[in-house]
Amino acid sequence: MTAPLRRPGAGWLGAVVALGLIAALAFTGRVLHAPLEVADDAPRTTRGPRGFPRGWQRDGDLRWNVVSERSAHHALMVRVEMTEPERAHELAERLVDASRDDFEEILVYVYRPAAGSHLAERRVRWTRATGLDELVLLPVPRPALR
Repeated sequence: MTAPLRRPGAGWLGAVVALGLIAALAFTGRVLHAPLEVADDAPRTTRGPRGFPRGWQRDGDLRWNVVSERSAHHALMVRVEMTEPERAHELAERLVDASRDDFEEILVYVYRPAAGSHLAERRVRWTRATGLDELVLLPVPRPALR
């Protein structure tokens, strides 16, 4: 009795297609269906320690999600996901205006949502002395696998 013939790589192809569908569902659920707005009287549980609303926010066509906020020694660090990281400076102006009286330095790190990267694409730094300064963080290329 002979074994049934199988095409080589068919199992891998199915796995890749399944992972692609899962990634597409995660992307649409996380980015495309983000809430359009949050009411000003939203419960405090939806706001972080500095009062920034959690979850996806929209102001005009600018969309963002404050992922975390940390402060120490008169400095604030805010991690943000944005659908358009190239507009990080515009968002940082809004976040800085809300907190500038309490801090000497504010750092806003901007990530692309659902990108799978743990590295920020941009960093906007504000200090009382220099104002806003944006730094584009280029991704580090990974060596090719042999």
